[in-house]
Amino acid sequence: RASCSTPSKDDTDARSLADETVERAQQLGGDHLQVVGLTVQAVVSAYTGREAETRTAAVAAIDLAQRCGSPRLADWSSMSLGFLELSLGDYQAAASLFEPLLDRVLAAPEATEIFVAGFLPDAAEALIQLRRHAEAAKLVDMLEANGSRLDRPWMLASAYRCRAMMLAV
Repeated sequence: RASCSTPSKDDTDARSLADETVERAQQLGGDHLQVVGLTVQAVVSAYTGREAETRTAAVAAIDLAQRCGSPRLADWSSMSLGFLELSLGDYQAAASLFEPLLDRVLAAPEATEIFVAGFLPDAAEALIQLRRHAEAAKLVDMLEANGSRLDRPWMLASAYRCRAMMLAV
């Protein structure tokens, strides 16, 4: 989950690189590059426990992606917001943020690679916490099946962790 402790050197370095990415995107111009920069900033902010910065960067990226006609470009910003809400214990908000992303994954259940569906374990956790086990089980089953089929340890580990959470509940 998002960290609330003193930032490590890695956290500080990540924040610096994210800020530099936003600055360079602004210098280069173009909405698409700015969406990417803001998305990087949102991801780093979410994983370093900076709630306000996550929300600001993610919402700006999502709005800009909508305005430039590339809403999918902001998927990682939506994932960051979902991760933030999950970290804060607002499982309903997290599930709501993940639902549009889940619709696409459920339409193509073999497409669970980390770059398009890295949020699946977080979505499953939110659903488990909401006692929506049948929906969570679908995600866990997809991760496990695709992890075995594609030999993806992260998918398998995530699936097993989520399955354990379901059993614990």
